[in-house]
Amino acid sequence: MEKILTIKQAAALTGLHPITLYNKGTANEFPTYKKGGRVFVFESDLLNWIKSGKREKITVNQ
Repeated sequence: MEKILTIKQAAALTGLHPITLYNKGTANEFPTYKKGGRVFVFESDLLNWIKSGKREKITVNQ
């Protein structure tokens, strides 16, 4: 079964403030789910969102 996180748990995992994560979720930067007035995120969705921000290292030969 997939792990479901609250925004506070997701914030602890990412080091981001809960309000920042909530805002990113409402801006559809990653999937969030509402139930009973609370916002949840699947851990795998959160980790995929983090991985999608990977930057390529560019080496410049001088």
